[in-house]
Amino acid sequence: MQLTTWFVRVTSITFSVLFCLFGSISGAEASTSITGNITGNVTWTPAGSPYLVAGATVTSGSSLTIQPGVTVKLAGTLALYTFGTLTIGAPDSDQVIITSQQDDSVGGDTNNDGANTIPTKDDWCSIGVHTNANLIVTNTSIHYGGCSAYGQLYNFGGNITVADSQFFDSGQYGIMNANGNLTLTGTEITRALTGVRFHKGTIIMHDNSIHDNEEYGIN
Repeated sequence: MQLTTWFVRVTSITFSVLFCLFGSISGAEASTSITGNITGNVTWTPAGSPYLVAGATVTSGSSLTIQPGVTVKLAGTLALYTFGTLTIGAPDSDQVIITSQQDDSVGGDTNNDGANTIPTKDDWCSIGVHTNANLIVTNTSIHYGGCSAYGQLYNFGGNITVADSQFFDSGQYGIMNANGNLTLTGTEITRALTGVRFHKGTIIMHDNSIHDNEEYGIN
């Protein structure tokens, strides 16, 4: 296992996106489709899983909690973005699975095309965290994201805490820290271009396994 500890500090950057809200139940496989603004205090439960998400935004002052055992299938560039607080998973419970909408291995054939499509790297780009927003990821397995300059998680200047999770098959970075604060513990990142890309901010890392990435473990 690769053990790494980092600590660096610098300044901030701003990014903004706006969407509209839409939710529905659809498809041959029962699923919940989400796009646009998420306002108030919202919880995604196993009963509504899998969630098909493309361009959803947690607004400032709002929160989204994704409970253990939920599957989330993503599409798009900023597939899920938070100006507020996004909490994914919990310790000592069922994993949350975050994957591509092409992935039939979890949550069934939700795009209703049989074996015509299979998941690949960069099927979706990123879960984004705005300046001063918060993302907490625990006991979560993330697959097939990362494209262009995006990591499967992209910190634009907020606060990200990741523990006891797994990142597989990113087309670019497992995690991109453009700015803000990142704490990464007990987590595996593999088969990305680069495991963790650091630009600015503060990073604390320990007890992680970052291995078998195409270019760098950490850069």
